[in-house]
Amino acid sequence: MATNVKILLRRGKRAELTGQTLVSGEMGYTTDTNQLYVGTEVAVNEIRFDPFTNAHATIQSWLDSADCPTANLKIDEDLVITDIPAGQIDLIMTALNTYSQSIVFNTVIATFNLGELLTQYKKKPTILTSPNLIPVVGNITSTFTVEGETITVSAVTATSLLATLQANVAISAAKVIVTTNVDVNKLIFTKIDGGELNLTFPTTADATAIGFTQSVLSVNAGSFVVGTSYTITSLGTDSLVTVSAGSFVVSTVYTILTLGTTTQAQWNTTAGTSAVTYSIGDTFTAADTGTGTGTATRVSSTIQTNWQLAGAPAVTAAGSFVVGTKYSIVSAGTTTFTSFGSADNNVGTIFTATNVGVQEVAAGSFVVGYQYTISTIGNTDFTTIGATANTVGLLFTASAVGSGTGFANYQGTGIATSVIVGTVFTATGVGQGDGTVTYDNGANTVAAIAGYDVYANGKIKSATQAGGNTTVVAEVDENSDYFNYKQEGVSAKPYSNAPDNSAYFYFGTPSTANYSTLSPSVESTSVSGNTDTKIGLFGHKRMNVEVLTEESRNQLFANQHLVSHASSTGLRSDLYKKELAVTEVTINATACVEGKQYEIVSTGTTDFTLNGSANSTVGTRFTANATVPVGTGTVKQIGTFLKYPKGDSTSFFIDYSLKQTDGSDTFVRVGTLRVINGVPQSINKTSITDTNAEVWQDDGDNIAQSDEFSNITFNAVLRDNDLEINYTQSTTFSTEISYTVKRWTM
Repeated sequence: MATNVKILLRRGKRAELTGQTLVSGEMGYTTDTNQLYVGTEVAVNEIRFDPFTNAHATIQSWLDSADCPTANLKIDEDLVITDIPAGQIDLIMTALNTYSQSIVFNTVIATFNLGELLTQYKKKPTILTSPNLIPVVGNITSTFTVEGETITVSAVTATSLLATLQANVAISAAKVIVTTNVDVNKLIFTKIDGGELNLTFPTTADATAIGFTQSVLSVNAGSFVVGTSYTITSLGTDSLVTVSAGSFVVSTVYTILTLGTTTQAQWNTTAGTSAVTYSIGDTFTAADTGTGTGTATRVSSTIQTNWQLAGAPAVTAAGSFVVGTKYSIVSAGTTTFTSFGSADNNVGTIFTATNVGVQEVAAGSFVVGYQYTISTIGNTDFTTIGATANTVGLLFTASAVGSGTGFANYQGTGIATSVIVGTVFTATGVGQGDGTVTYDNGANTVAAIAGYDVYANGKIKSATQAGGNTTVVAEVDENSDYFNYKQEGVSAKPYSNAPDNSAYFYFGTPSTANYSTLSPSVESTSVSGNTDTKIGLFGHKRMNVEVLTEESRNQLFANQHLVSHASSTGLRSDLYKKELAVTEVTINATACVEGKQYEIVSTGTTDFTLNGSANSTVGTRFTANATVPVGTGTVKQIGTFLKYPKGDSTSFFIDYSLKQTDGSDTFVRVGTLRVINGVPQSINKTSITDTNAEVWQDDGDNIAQSDEFSNITFNAVLRDNDLEINYTQSTTFSTEISYTVKRWTM
């Protein structure tokens, strides 16, 4: 019986296909780009790149830079570096994917071992992000508190609110950084030291206005949860019980609730008064148990008692106040509360204690019978006014007003309570009475977090000591998640206000886990070196051969929409894209830039042979070297669109679309460049045609004028060993061009 066998090829996304994916002879299919590849033996002299925006110019710029370990390499128009010298390909691949950073440390004692991984660690932050979108980003009105700092805004935009928060000194001092998401409709609060982070809102509307939910909720006495922290919002009233006439307790204070059948004479008898007309709400002190059906209320539990039963503080006597705490005077007694923060000595006055509740009294002002504590002896003889000795700290009862320069402290008999609106306490009971509190349910609180995360790392290449410092050069993998060391205090991040020896960052290696714990502490003083464009992500030793070529793929999928991707996406592009930025302008030779190609316009007094030219003849083209030109000569920069070895192909078809702009005018054009190159047929000539169409930017007069069309033109020339397709365009214009290339030899 026949057996059907299904053979599936290895498959995955194009961006996942690297030089190491397929072994020699293995086939692979890319599911997102519909391409078929076969693995080959690794090339020893070729590096191939996937297309990305402006790839050719970007790669060639890197090849011409000091970062490339091999000089004079060229990237061809197929994005392949060929003819790499023996033994250099691995060095180039390493350089493509790494870069060097120099970290200067304030030590010559600490050891940095070559080859070890140098890691920079960052304190884990606490982060609170609004759970909901800001409902109206253009009109925000809200009041809220961030780490104790109250923010109030009215009818502002989300951008304006962000600026207000970022400029707030108190919020920054609390080590909180405020940012938003990309769409600027969510707020993100980050506490960089990992401490607890908290936002509070007075109302639900305030929370909703910036995308949060209300976390501060109200609770009535009787529903407190033991162990929960509460803030008093209403003290409530004394707790009352109703008592009927006949059950009054002698000497107890009552307030009449109903008169009932109790006559005025009986009310006078009960109150121990005569000829008084009693009404509902009048108070009396019971002289007997009462008669009739009248009722009255008495205090069963005071406001103070109710809160104390719930866990709030008891009343405090003068002499035991806590400096900085708010109190309300319960009884003035003999205490002068104005001596330590109160505006007056009246019951109910709220004050913030400036001392423990002691007033200093000078000899000559003592009150006979009051107790004092000697604070300064001076020339006063305290033994003559009731003290047993002239000793500082001795308690005595004054028998006379005293005299001399001595002082004594007096606290008096006054008492005060800290049970007031705003007092915070931890509940020890469910509470009673009709007071209310608020508590934070934690919805807008992030608990403190401990520990550190890896911020950056790289392999130590060298460590050089000089001038009391050690400069460490580390090789950093720019394709990793930890590709860039940062020095604190020099930019917005890591943290511009944080010294490097703060607790936020430290360095370590396998041999020395934490350099900041050494004595003296080892800290970085500067970090230099930045990442290149990440072109290594697209380059690999040539190990794959595409079976279905880009052209055949386009024929198979005729309706395909071609796309050019930026390098940051990691996606393979369907066509090439370049920026053509050179304009037709003559400049002084002194303005030449290393690596750029120029044509001599006038010789003047400049010796162009010093700058990379074969001679100083007008019309000669050269690539500028590192020597800065001098003299009065002039040049114009040559804009080269494409360049191929002139012996490779005879026929070129280049389909293109372009957008040209000078910032105010924009032109779009589509066309085909046809180039014939006679060199492979021993004809040292070339020719080019440009068949194109574009949108006419008519100014309204229906007359075609030159400034209503793009001004970029292409020409083909044979120069040295290359066929060049160059371009010119008017000053101030730049062009973005996307294109495909078909070429062959007859």
